[in-house]
Amino acid sequence: MDFHQLYYFKAIAESKTMSEAADKLHISQPSLSRALRQIEEETGVQLFDRKGRTLVLNDAGKIALRCANTALNALDRVSLEVELYQKKKEHVITLYAPVPMGNNETILMRFKEMHPQVLLRVSDSKKTDYTEEIPHLIFFASPKYHQGGEYTLLGKEYIALLVSKNSEYASQKTVALADLYNEPFIVNPVGSLRNIVDSMFQEAGFSPNLYMENQSYTQIQEMVARGVGITLAPMVTWANDSRDDLVYVPLSDVKRTRYLYLRVPENAPTSPKVDALKKFLIDYFAEACKEKATCCVVGDFHRVVSCNRCVV
Repeated sequence: MDFHQLYYFKAIAESKTMSEAADKLHISQPSLSRALRQIEEETGVQLFDRKGRTLVLNDAGKIALRCANTALNALDRVSLEVELYQKKKEHVITLYAPVPMGNNETILMRFKEMHPQVLLRVSDSKKTDYTEEIPHLIFFASPKYHQGGEYTLLGKEYIALLVSKNSEYASQKTVALADLYNEPFIVNPVGSLRNIVDSMFQEAGFSPNLYMENQSYTQIQEMVARGVGITLAPMVTWANDSRDDLVYVPLSDVKRTRYLYLRVPENAPTSPKVDALKKFLIDYFAEACKEKATCCVVGDFHRVVSCNRCVV
């Protein structure tokens, strides 16, 4: 018995007469009569007692009706669950951020306040083989300039000296990296940022005195704040407005920048909420990069302006 037959059977049982059920189902009475005969042939039992034009469920029919109601309710539930899943899926956004996003919590909390119904799934995954799930957006940094296609340029950030507020360098307008050859440095062990930092040391003409290599940028910040060592850090993605114990000092001799991007992977699902997050991040980082650039450098030659430091 298929679901159409179940609907027909239920309509007949609730209507009592064939003509009333046919009107409810918007089919002809002969067609409904044939359907009932087919149902009873398939079940092998008579489901109704005929009393004139009235059809009354017998004991077998009552059992069949209970089963039919269970099956039809399950079908309705399937439709509802699929609809709810689809609506929920449209409000889930997966964001890969293999590099820090600066004031990560503040940024994403602000977006959540604007779109409370959105569920953000944020991962620091660096994988590019999306066999299980394709992320909606990927935030990343690169020393290379990518143009067009699936890449959206968010801005450019400068690499500067990051020290404790109690450091002797904290009050200086600029510092030459070449003068820091004896200072203990804390750096990332691997990655694109480490490659940039190594090239800066090479240009400055010395091999750094490494105190520690640490993959966690928050732990590096903590050690720098305690005065254990110093580091070279990007000014936007490592920013943390909740800290007032760290100070950025622009470098006067070695200049490096890196680009910040949003990438939309091929075949990534789209939705108005994804578009909203993309626009939000574009606007946020455009302002953040502009603010840091205005504070620390100006013009093509990265000349340092009047302010002598940037608090993280």
